[in-house]
Amino acid sequence: MAEHQYVLSQAADAPERERLSLLEQTADPLSQRRLAALGIQPGWHCLEVGAGHGSIARWLAAQVGPQGRVVATDINPRFLTEMQLPNVEVRQHDIRSDSLEPGAYNLAHCRSVLMHMPEPQLVVQRMVAALRIGGWLLIEESDHSSIRAIDATHPLTEAFNRQRRELSDRIVRAKLFDPHLGCRVRSLLENAGLIEINNEGVNGIVRGGEAEARLACMSLQAFVERGIVSPAESTDAQHAFLDPSFSFITRTKYAARGKRAS
Repeated sequence: MAEHQYVLSQAADAPERERLSLLEQTADPLSQRRLAALGIQPGWHCLEVGAGHGSIARWLAAQVGPQGRVVATDINPRFLTEMQLPNVEVRQHDIRSDSLEPGAYNLAHCRSVLMHMPEPQLVVQRMVAALRIGGWLLIEESDHSSIRAIDATHPLTEAFNRQRRELSDRIVRAKLFDPHLGCRVRSLLENAGLIEINNEGVNGIVRGGEAEARLACMSLQAFVERGIVSPAESTDAQHAFLDPSFSFITRTKYAARGKRAS
């Protein structure tokens, strides 16, 4: 098996569109807050790597206005083709190998992309090279090690906690993606020579049936198809993720931002 292939790259359109919509619902407010803190101005040129369903690209387009430009890239832009905005360019692009305009962007951003890359530092370097002097890079990645049940007395807690630990170990052994990359986001920017680096990590408490729990539930099928999780284990996990009496701490959503100095 090749290292760190995108686990859901072969997912059918309808369920993957639903999964991406849930991701946007749970993650966009935080991403928008982090991006807004960079002081985006009308006329900026922005690069959105791994644009997915396009919600952040559309939001950026509204911020930079008609004089600005957003390039929304994805290795498979199947959900971006309907985005007909005059200041947005949709580009099929593999950030690992395809070229980018050097020194062209005021801002580059990616979310939950680097975890799928066998060499995330090289990808960061490619995005930095695409920035103008003084341009910002914002990367957002998660660390799944924080996921655990809240109530030790709940009948689903013991199995849930054990299964989450085992799943993380299996993902690492199978080299599907890096479930702990989030805690390395600061060092990725430091190693790239950026300045004015800042970072944060955010998680929350979610009950079964809420959007983030449904998002986690939808990802289970991909693990079943890859042989990482058995159908029985998937069924057990779904019981927890869909039970409103069950609550858990989410993955920690880390971000780091930094500015290109030269």
